[in-house]
Amino acid sequence: MAIKKIKSYLYTRISSLQQQAGYGIERQINTVMDFLSEASLTAGLGYELDPNDYELLESDLGKSAYEGHNFTKGELGRFKEEEKKTELEERKKE
Repeated sequence: MAIKKIKSYLYTRISSLQQQAGYGIERQINTVMDFLSEASLTAGLGYELDPNDYELLESDLGKSAYEGHNFTKGELGRFKEEEKKTELEERKKE
């Protein structure tokens, strides 16, 4: 059985301007890209990440994950809501 390759969505976030000055976003992107190129997931998952099929989401600058602002006021929350809508629309088509 062939293992399905799936698209990745890359999300980055920093909560302080100090992190921005330290290339926090760029470092996060580089780390995730390295992971994608080397990723070896458990076959039992039934899928693997396609290192050539990814989308870089808008970064959250100054959004606290500790306080949940990345979900309530940030791009990660917006992405999650869009995915929920897409999933519901696809279920309606079935």
